[in-house]
Amino acid sequence: MHEIEVKAVLTDKESFVKALADRGCELGPEVSQDDTVYAHTVGTLDEFLGNNDFLRLRVQNDGKTLFTFKHHPGRAINLDSAPLELELEISSRETMEKILDLMGYKEAVRIKKVRRKTTYQNWEICVDEVEGLGSFVEVEELLDANDTVQEVQQRMEAFLAEMGVGAEDLLKNRYDVMLMQKQGHA
Repeated sequence: MHEIEVKAVLTDKESFVKALADRGCELGPEVSQDDTVYAHTVGTLDEFLGNNDFLRLRVQNDGKTLFTFKHHPGRAINLDSAPLELELEISSRETMEKILDLMGYKEAVRIKKVRRKTTYQNWEICVDEVEGLGSFVEVEELLDANDTVQEVQQRMEAFLAEMGVGAEDLLKNRYDVMLMQKQGHA
């Protein structure tokens, strides 16, 4: 499946949550997520972004451990493409970590966040509090064969603008990239 997302900084999280509620969107309970991102080449940020495949282990406070494979054709620097994403629940993080190590994958970055979700139309909306980065919103949709990535992103950006999120708050980078930049992986 190809997932399209638009991400933005939430400068006024309470107003955004209220605007969601005004549209009948009730956020679900808080879920803590501890994500570890793996790649073949880590090193500098440029080397990391040269990978086509990224793997993630996500441990949630509800006891679930999820393994995600993301394939980004070409350089994976921003959200303007729709990567192939496959995900499954696994029973042992430790076993999966050993498998990743044996396959030559290295830990790149760890992301800790608290996420609350809701849906609006055919979108999943996530309100995140990311440790070390702040508050964000992600609007996500699986790519329909009738739409282009740009068309879907334009609709999402228009929705966020209606919700009080300005164009200057829109982001092109993923959390892993933002954290690596902050940590000085030049």
